[in-house]
Amino acid sequence: MYISAEKERVTDGPVSPQDHHKPAAQQKLNLKSGQEKEELHNKEEETLIAQDKMYFKQADTNEDGKLDLEELASFLNPEHHPHMHPVLIAVTLLEKDLNRDGAIDEKEFLGELDDQRGSEWYKVEVERFHTVYDKDKDGKLTGDELTAWLLVDGTTAGSYEAESLLTNADDDKDGKLSYDEIIKHHALFAKTEAAQEADHLHPYSHDEL
Repeated sequence: MYISAEKERVTDGPVSPQDHHKPAAQQKLNLKSGQEKEELHNKEEETLIAQDKMYFKQADTNEDGKLDLEELASFLNPEHHPHMHPVLIAVTLLEKDLNRDGAIDEKEFLGELDDQRGSEWYKVEVERFHTVYDKDKDGKLTGDELTAWLLVDGTTAGSYEAESLLTNADDDKDGKLSYDEIIKHHALFAKTEAAQEADHLHPYSHDEL
């Protein structure tokens, strides 16, 4: 038995690239109309399909042009399957490596955050780039550095975030965070990876605190 790309549907045969891409494309196109639909089809959809094909080819370990259940699992969750990591890195470079030098520099790492240089989180992320990920201190991420960034160990990331939050929110410098300090710096806390994941389960407005 095989699971098709439409997660609700179980089929009798393996999943082909066409099976996977058609439902995703239809869902995307249904959200747009007119000129927006055309632009989506010509740009975003082509990009997404090209990336999916890269993942599909890597996941298809027996090279039969289809994905069985095990192969589909690696396709859907490439970060959990080591043989998928090269494609994960390649796709990230296609998306973020704007100068096409095969590496991610500080500006590319920060993305839209680079335009918010006055924010506390900008400072935290710049420090993270240079302290945690850029091990050889050459100002860019390559090789194992890219892998460490994309497949970050949750314990390491959590410890670093805690240290950064304590440094930036501990106004009285007593080595601890009071409730008032946390509320005062709620914007900083809201941007942590842990908070972003938790918001999917328990969304709330910080103004309500």
